[in-house]
Amino acid sequence: MAKRITAAALALLLCASLLLFALAPKAEAVTFTVINNEILDLAPDTQPAFLDGRIFLPGSVFGHSALGVIMAQSLQQIFLYKDGKSLTFSVADETVKDQDGNYYSNIKPVYLNGRIYVPLDFVCVYFGFTFSYITSSSVAPIVRIKYGDVLSDSIFTNAATSAMQSRLSKYEQSIAPPSPSVAPTPTPTPMYYGDVSVFLAVMGLDAEITPELLALLETYGARACFFMTAEDMDAAPDLVRRILGQGHTVGLLARGEDEAAEWRAASEALLRHAVSRSVLAASMGGDGAAAEKAGLRLCFASDSDVVSEKSGYGVVEATERMLAADDHETVIIETDASAPGALEGVLNLIILGSFDVRVMLETSKLG
Repeated sequence: MAKRITAAALALLLCASLLLFALAPKAEAVTFTVINNEILDLAPDTQPAFLDGRIFLPGSVFGHSALGVIMAQSLQQIFLYKDGKSLTFSVADETVKDQDGNYYSNIKPVYLNGRIYVPLDFVCVYFGFTFSYITSSSVAPIVRIKYGDVLSDSIFTNAATSAMQSRLSKYEQSIAPPSPSVAPTPTPTPMYYGDVSVFLAVMGLDAEITPELLALLETYGARACFFMTAEDMDAAPDLVRRILGQGHTVGLLARGEDEAAEWRAASEALLRHAVSRSVLAASMGGDGAAAEKAGLRLCFASDSDVVSEKSGYGVVEATERMLAADDHETVIIETDASAPGALEGVLNLIILGSFDVRVMLETSKLG
């Protein structure tokens, strides 16, 4: 059952961040937002709002940090996540909820100029960041979010003066900063996608990355289909058995042009290492035309969108497709360095939207 955090507990959570301010900052014409040592472009999407002595930032700003961000603008919701922790900000019902279902009664997002703003101090404390409000710059005030090893505020401010002045000049010539105005409270709309089926597919196998993906799937109670070549299975037969043992399915993957030969080799490897068979197939080297003749069910081919570091198709695009789906959506993730973060983002949206996650089977409706 969801719990509501008391004012006393919330005060304890925020006390460290509130010590950073002796006086509430005043609103300025332009304020720079900086993530560690990266100066974000001056734009309406990066400008803070100063409300009741508190700094609010557009939630999208955190996409430049170590946090994952999922925007659901049509539902007036934003989802921030990192390392198993998450916060869901909902403008419609003015709530903030964490991954355990706890509600923070004294924290609310703000809707300004079509953007969802979130309280900087609360987000930083929750995810283990720090921040500064720097007024010593000769160019403009700075809101700086920090984590890891970074330059001190004084050294950064001096080093960044020239770059900030240049950006400020260009910004002033191109656009005048908008004056925040509170939009009418939107009609509450629950985020429910229980009638949309989601199929999770993972391509490839890696001794370090695949166990991370399996741990995430177990944490979120979801199952996926892992598509592998014969070489993948020969290199890590224990992982193949672990995948099947945890209730996931295995598909045959062809990455070259000779699909039939690669599928046949993958099928033999699956039988050899896990005493199992599969009729699910995928092709990244061709159009999959040989699948029917081989007695296989083609799940996706080379024209499919795959979430990967190299494809240009990322978790943002994948989650947007999920939100736009009428009946079902297949999310395909390549096993590379970006895979754990991408999978976590997709799984978080699945929980947030109550999507119906289904394991990929021969009879599944995929097309």
